[in-house]
Amino acid sequence: MDKSRDESPATPDSGPAAAGFAENAHGGAAPRRSFLQWFAVGLGAVAAVAVSLPLVGYFFRVPKRRTMWVPLGPAEQFPLAETRVATFDNPLRTPWDGSSATTSIFVRREQDNAAGEQFLVLLANCAHLGCPVSWFPQSGLFMCPCHGGVYYATGERASGPPPRGLFPCNWRVRAGQLEIEAPHFPSLRDCESLPG
Repeated sequence: MDKSRDESPATPDSGPAAAGFAENAHGGAAPRRSFLQWFAVGLGAVAAVAVSLPLVGYFFRVPKRRTMWVPLGPAEQFPLAETRVATFDNPLRTPWDGSSATTSIFVRREQDNAAGEQFLVLLANCAHLGCPVSWFPQSGLFMCPCHGGVYYATGERASGPPPRGLFPCNWRVRAGQLEIEAPHFPSLRDCESLPG
């Protein structure tokens, strides 16, 4: 007997092992493909929900405006007819705001008589592009160093590119302390009612 003829070397393409390999290859690929398809669909659904929730919240929210009053110090520290700068930290600051959370305003005591105290409180940002303005007491003007905006002592626009005057802040005197409403960012309605 010729054993070499009966014992042919096993090849990967023949025999029961090869049949099992082919079955596992096809049988294993289908569940893997199915898993990846379901994973992609699930991931897409999660992404769609993550994108749509803020949009739904934006369109169906009820705006609630919380009034926050920030003390600037005793009212008597602001002399009559003198404009002074005051700073405060924005109560709604976030960790990444850094120094931009510190807000500057100008405070001027307009009157102090039997009728009561009257203050003019203006944001220290130009109405053009928001650059911080400087007060020049010699000329009685606020001036913006960025594009040459000029404002009168009352905050009204004098010249330059700003479309309107400086933005006023809401204020009150409570227990001898001057407080401002913060953060008070002017709305379009506020801008329409401003002089200048």
